[in-house]
Amino acid sequence: RALGMSEESLDHIRSGAATGDADQDLAIRCADELAATRRLSDATWSEMVDRFGLATTLDAVFTVGAYTALAMGLNSCDVQIEGRPAS
Repeated sequence: RALGMSEESLDHIRSGAATGDADQDLAIRCADELAATRRLSDATWSEMVDRFGLATTLDAVFTVGAYTALAMGLNSCDVQIEGRPAS
């Protein structure tokens, strides 16, 4: 929301439904695949490189990886997010 995404877009992402925007759907699929398997399939890698180029594909992989590592560290150290109750 803070980045200007609509509730409709967020609902699409949460549900896994297509957004209707091919670039956005591919980026979401890339992030989901990285989160689930820790790597991109050959097909997704090829599609990402064809659509966005090698540099942007690598940016996506390393961005998901960096945020995953950050989340692991914060979760392991029990860092609480302001305004959220401890779980």
